[in-house]
Amino acid sequence: MSAFAAIFKKKPPLRIKVGPDGEPDEEQRYGKIDLALIRRMGTSLLPFKNLYILGCVLGLIHISMEMLGPKLMQWLINFTLAQGKIRASLSAAQVWANQKHVVWIVALWALVLGISIIFQRFTILIMAGAGERVQFSVRRQLLHQRHRCDARSKCLGHL
Repeated sequence: MSAFAAIFKKKPPLRIKVGPDGEPDEEQRYGKIDLALIRRMGTSLLPFKNLYILGCVLGLIHISMEMLGPKLMQWLINFTLAQGKIRASLSAAQVWANQKHVVWIVALWALVLGISIIFQRFTILIMAGAGERVQFSVRRQLLHQRHRCDARSKCLGHL
């Protein structure tokens, strides 16, 4: 009977951590960032600095080209509004030239967007590749450390 009663025994309520504002604390609290840890991370990233610099430069080019979209849209809107006011007095050749101008702006916009997407893809590939190389390098260092400790068999507690 006691095993049966233990199943239905009233359990204590779950305690929810509450933040200083009275709301439930959903994020895990982390300790302070140690300067030695940042130095260690920097030494792990240092051999791959050229890849990270290349990724950042490509990312900046991508963002700059993305930011040209609204400017091209502004040119298009300003041109069509200005031409709309004097449309009645234009000849057929001028109307055709205006339409070509609008098409060229839209084509330029599409070209800039396409190149921007290509730069974005290369940025993702380069940065992900650099991150994977850093992980592989750290794992290789840990493996070498473990093999050295296994050979001495007295520093296993330090891993």
